[in-house]
Amino acid sequence: MEEPRWPSVPPTLGDNTVRLDCIAVVRRWNAFQSINVFFKIIEETTTGSEHSHQFPTRKKFWLSYFNQSAVSDAWVLLGRKAQAYMRQLESTGNEEITKLRCGQIVGAQNEQSALIMRVGNLTVVEWSHSGACRVWKSTDGRAPPLFRPLVNREELMNEALRRITHDHHGNWINKLQQVIKSDGGVRRRL
Repeated sequence: MEEPRWPSVPPTLGDNTVRLDCIAVVRRWNAFQSINVFFKIIEETTTGSEHSHQFPTRKKFWLSYFNQSAVSDAWVLLGRKAQAYMRQLESTGNEEITKLRCGQIVGAQNEQSALIMRVGNLTVVEWSHSGACRVWKSTDGRAPPLFRPLVNREELMNEALRRITHDHHGNWINKLQQVIKSDGGVRRRL
């Protein structure tokens, strides 16, 4: 499954103009849900205290770009442990989870999950942990595709425009902001 297929809107209801507005709303909802669910799942499935401290900061970072409409698409890829946790949440009838479509990573460690986002002119892969954030121009053929149900870990780690490691001091924030501004054309408003 690549890019979702969107239904048409009859001329009496506004034709293609309304259709494009509706698609934008659905994409925005999906991006927001993807970011939230990704961080919710990895907070619950990550072991070891060395990882858990960084998730609230990373979630806040990406939601700030979402809130200024810089994140146009997002796609969650789950590792095995996160898939099991998501199935558990789905069985409770949690609508936040049951309505979100996502894929899975093939060949990753049990705990690894990833979030692929389009941010400005960039494709960004944010890892749950044990993986640096990778950034490509969206037009780069090596940038991983969104919306595929199965993605090989190697596709998410191929040669990128930038690779930024999440350090516990937060130095990654300024580095990533600069890349998004200079290469992605998005200035972050505080």
